[in-house]
Amino acid sequence: MNCNLLITPSKLSLFSRSPVIGAWWEELEACGLFEGTKPEVSALDQQLFADGLRHEQVLLTKLEDQGHRIARLPGKQNASDYEATKAAMAEGFDFIHQASLCNDEMRGSADLLRRIEQPSAFGAWSYIPIECKLSSKPKTTFLVQASAYCELLTPLLGQRPDRFELYLGGGRFKSYATDQFWAWYQLLRSRYRDFRQAFDPAAIPEDSPGDHISWTVFIEQRLEANRDLMLVAGMRQTQRLKLKAAGVNTIEALATLKGGTAIAGLNSEALHELQQQAELQLTPVDANGRPAYRVRPVVQGKGLTALPAADPGDLWFDMEGFQDSVAATKLEYLFGVCHRDTPDGEPLFKPWWAHDPQQEKKAFEDWVDWVEQRRVRYPRLHVYHYASYEKTAMRRLAQQYSTREAVIDEWLRSGLLVDLLPIVTSSIVLGEPSYSIKKVEHLYMERREAEVTNAGDSVVAYLNWMGSDEPPLPGVLPKGSPQLLEIENYNREDCNSTVFLHDWLRQLRKEQGLPEEPLEQLLDETPNKEPSPLEVLASQLIAEIPEPLQSDPSANASDGLLTAQEQFGPRGLSWRVQRLVAQLLPFHHREAKVAWWAYFDRRNKAQLSPTELVDDGEAIAAAQWRSVQPRESKRTGADFHTFGFDPSQPLKLHADQGDSGLSMEIPETGLKLAVDSIDAELGHVTLKYPWSKRDQRQANGLPEGIPKGATSLIKVPADISEKLRESLLEQANQWLKGKPPIPTAMQQFMERRPVEGLAALPLPNAVSPLWHQQSSGRGWLWWVAPPGCSAEMSSPSSSTCW
Repeated sequence: MNCNLLITPSKLSLFSRSPVIGAWWEELEACGLFEGTKPEVSALDQQLFADGLRHEQVLLTKLEDQGHRIARLPGKQNASDYEATKAAMAEGFDFIHQASLCNDEMRGSADLLRRIEQPSAFGAWSYIPIECKLSSKPKTTFLVQASAYCELLTPLLGQRPDRFELYLGGGRFKSYATDQFWAWYQLLRSRYRDFRQAFDPAAIPEDSPGDHISWTVFIEQRLEANRDLMLVAGMRQTQRLKLKAAGVNTIEALATLKGGTAIAGLNSEALHELQQQAELQLTPVDANGRPAYRVRPVVQGKGLTALPAADPGDLWFDMEGFQDSVAATKLEYLFGVCHRDTPDGEPLFKPWWAHDPQQEKKAFEDWVDWVEQRRVRYPRLHVYHYASYEKTAMRRLAQQYSTREAVIDEWLRSGLLVDLLPIVTSSIVLGEPSYSIKKVEHLYMERREAEVTNAGDSVVAYLNWMGSDEPPLPGVLPKGSPQLLEIENYNREDCNSTVFLHDWLRQLRKEQGLPEEPLEQLLDETPNKEPSPLEVLASQLIAEIPEPLQSDPSANASDGLLTAQEQFGPRGLSWRVQRLVAQLLPFHHREAKVAWWAYFDRRNKAQLSPTELVDDGEAIAAAQWRSVQPRESKRTGADFHTFGFDPSQPLKLHADQGDSGLSMEIPETGLKLAVDSIDAELGHVTLKYPWSKRDQRQANGLPEGIPKGATSLIKVPADISEKLRESLLEQANQWLKGKPPIPTAMQQFMERRPVEGLAALPLPNAVSPLWHQQSSGRGWLWWVAPPGCSAEMSSPSSSTCW
C-alpha cells in the first residue's frame, strides 16, 4: 500500500534510524490509519524544541548584525511558499530562512539556504542548504536531511549543490561534500521507496527497545503493556533476543522458568541473575509499601564488604547541572552536600550556587577547599554519591578551569569518592524496574515532598528561572527565588536520600554479621596532591589574568568581554593567548590522566560490578581461562594463557600475534600482562606471562594470579608522552623567564596577526592540517596547503592551488 503522499526529509531521516518500527508507525500515521494515542510531549522535550528555535534565531540575528540580507519565509510548504522561495533565490538574498521546496516525491522547508558565488540557473550565484541542529556533534540523521535538501534544490539550480553545512550547538559550522554521501543517500532513497510500496498497515512490526526518534516513548509504552522482557532491570538487548529465541517473551515467563532450563548463548549464572530479578519485581510490596529484595551471597571485596567504615566526618554529595545546547556550554549550577555534627544526628545541608562560569569556578573551588579543610579534622572521611555524574563533573571542572587538578586526582585515586550504586547492585537484588536512587529509596524513605521530582524537572525549573526576573538566590520573593528554592529542596532530598541509603547499607551489613572495614584499595602508588610542574606553570599564567577572562568565553559572550581578552598583559601576550598557552602546557599531562582515570574506573567496576564492563570497548567481561602453552626463548621463556569471552562484546582492542604494545590487567589479582593476540570475532585473547615475572611473584608469597573462573580483563594505559612533557617543561620554563621568549612567529600565529607582505595572498577558504615551513626573517612562518596540493604547488609563488 502506498498513500501517494509526498515524503519529507524528516521522514526519510527517521527511516534511516528506525527502518522497521519507527518508519512503519510514521507511515501508518501519514496514511491517516493510526488509531492509538501518542504520549504527551514532556516538559523537557518542549524546552528542547524551544531551544531549537532559539538556536536558529541566534544565528539569524548574528547574520543580520553582520550586514547580510535575509529572506524570512513562513515555511508552510504551500504553493505560495514555494514561489516565495524561488523569488528569494532569484533576487539573490544572502540567506533564506525556512525555504519551502518540493519535487514529485518530497517536500520540506530547509532551515537555511546560503548564497555562494557559483553559477546556477539563477545567475552568477547559487545556494547550499544549512541544517540547524542543537547537538554539538553531527549525526547520520542530519546528513540524511541535508542531502534531501540538496536533492530538492537540484531542479531549481540546474545542478546539485556540491556541498552542504550543519550549524551545530555552540555556533559551529561544519561543511561536507555532497558527493561523499550521495551514493549512500541514493541507496537509502531506493530502500525507502521499496518500503513505502510494500507497506502493509495490517503487518504491525514486532516491538523492540531502541531509538525510534519520535516514536520511542510510544514503543516503550507498548513494550511495557505487553510485559516485555525489557521491564527486567539490567536486561541487555542481546540477552533479551536470546531469551525470545527460546520462547521466553515476558517478565512473567522468565520469572517462572523451570530450574535447569538452558538458553542458547546465555550462561547459567547470567540466566539465574535475570530470573531472580524478574521474580522479585513481580513480588508484591510489603504492608509498608517497601519493595521485595534479596541479599546477595557475601563476596569479599564486593557489595557490603566493600563499604568503607563509617566516619563522623562522612559527606553525602549531589550536583545539579544545566546544558545550554545553543551555546554548547555546561554549567554546574548547584553543589549540595549533607554532613552531620554527631554520628547519628540529622543531616545538615550546605549548598554552593553558581549562575555563570566565574561563579561556577569559585563554587567548585570553595567546595573542594571545604572538603579538604574537613579532612584535616576527619582524615578517614569519605564522600558518598550515587552513580557517576558527580565524579565525571568534578574531573571536567578541574581541567576546564585548571584548578584543584592534583587534589581531584588524589580524591579519585585514594578512594575518597565512593559511588554507592555498584555497592547496591552487588549487595542486593531489588524488586524494582531499575536501580536509580529514586527506586532504591523506596526501601528506606517516605514519599518526597519537593515539587521538583527528577533531573529533567530541575533543568526545566532552572530554565524557567533564567527567563524570569527572580533573584539569583533561593528563597521567598522579593529577596529570594521560589523556583531556585524548589531546585534546592530537590537537591537536599537527593543528598538526604544518599545519607539514608548509606545508613541502610550499614545496618544491612550489621544484620549480615559483617564487620566494618575500610574499602580496600589496590594502589600502584601513593596518591599525590601536589600538581605536576606543567600544571604549576599553567596555574601561574592563569592567576595573572583578570578573573573574568580566566575562562574561555561562551558562544554568546558580550562584545565587551571579547574585546577585553584581546588586551595585552605584561608578558607581551594578549590575555586570550596567555590563557591559551596556560591551557596547552599541561595538555599531554591531562590526556595521560584521563586514560588513567578510565583505568581506575574500570578496575573499580571489575571489583564491584563486573557486568558493567560488557559494553566497555577497552575491557573484556567474564573472560574464562581456557589453556596455557609454555614457550622457551633464548634467555628464559613465558607461559601463554588463553582466555575465551563472548564475541558480541563491542571491543576496541587490537593486538596481532607477538605485538607487545597492549597490556591488560586482571583486576582480581592485580596482575598486568602483555597481550600476545586478540581475536574479537572468535572471542579469544592470549596473554604473555614471563617466567621471570611468575617466579618473582611466587617468591613474594603471592599466588600465580591467573583465575581459572570467569574474570575481567582491563586495558592498562601506556604513557606515550612522558619524554615530550619533560622537554616541554624545560622549554616552557625558559619562555616564562623570557630567555628565550616565545618565538615571534608563534606569537603572531596565536595572536592571529597578519604577516607583512602576505596579507594580500588569496588564501583558500578550506584548509587541511598539512603544514609547510619557509624562512620569513623573523622566526618561522607557517601556512597550510589546501587538500590535493603538493609542497611545490602550495608555495606563495604558485597560484595553482591558492
